[in-house]
Amino acid sequence: MHTLMLQHNRFISASVFFLLALSFSFPKHSQCFAPYFAPCIARSSRSQLRMAAIEAPKNGVANKVALVALGCPKNTVDAEVMLGDLQKRGFTIVRQPKDADVVIVNTCTFIEDAKKESIQAVLEAVDLKQSTAKGVVVTGCMAQRYASELSGELPEVDAVVGFEKYGDIGQHIEEIIARSGYAMPVVSVGSIDVPFRPEWERVRITQRHAAFIRVAEGCDHQCTFCAIPSWRGRFRSKTFEAIMEEARSLCASGVTELNLIAEDTNQWGQDFGQQDPRRLADLLRALDEIPQLRRMGL
Repeated sequence: MHTLMLQHNRFISASVFFLLALSFSFPKHSQCFAPYFAPCIARSSRSQLRMAAIEAPKNGVANKVALVALGCPKNTVDAEVMLGDLQKRGFTIVRQPKDADVVIVNTCTFIEDAKKESIQAVLEAVDLKQSTAKGVVVTGCMAQRYASELSGELPEVDAVVGFEKYGDIGQHIEEIIARSGYAMPVVSVGSIDVPFRPEWERVRITQRHAAFIRVAEGCDHQCTFCAIPSWRGRFRSKTFEAIMEEARSLCASGVTELNLIAEDTNQWGQDFGQQDPRRLADLLRALDEIPQLRRMGL
């Protein structure tokens, strides 16, 4: 019998960094982030970025990309899928942003501290353009929610890319590397109600035995303290078949622990109506039948 850990993820702090995440301390005058997009931190006070990606095998000729991963488990999955797309496109994923041609900062904007952390990380990445980096791409919830503000207040950023346009990041990076001279930031955001896509072909940045699996996206609640529906969209469940395919693939690669994630995990399947009567309990029973799986978390 597998162990089921009831770890509800709905209120996980979006400022938590996962495993191989960014580590830095705020400068003493970080209160000047009001408004959040004023780039007023003294550059000499910013600490060096650390890696948030597993290094892929180098081929000696590929352009190099580093990704700084901030935020919640959903952002972690987004980051892993982006890295997988870039690796398939021929990019080399490097550990240190200082070694990269282009740095991606996958931001969070759930709470005020998360916004400050994200802006800090973007500014540190921009600093690298004075030495080693050719470009900086901003993704994540801040890019989705504040795209125009980011591009207006931080023109040093080369591209601001929202959820629906993650598949275009490789093209944006190739254009950034190929061009010469200054150019205004490219803003590519798209809809908040992003269709699901296969998420098992990814470069995982979690521990080898554990992985996050997204079972739903968005939220239909209108809580006054939370703005997530405004940038993650309405609630929609990933299909039973897609989840099972992804779970089997992850377990076949060595994963023995799956953590199911969503803004509202308990609601999985409620939007299927009569087309599919299966609900969360049915999904958990089906996942429990995967031989390699030893533990599940909610």
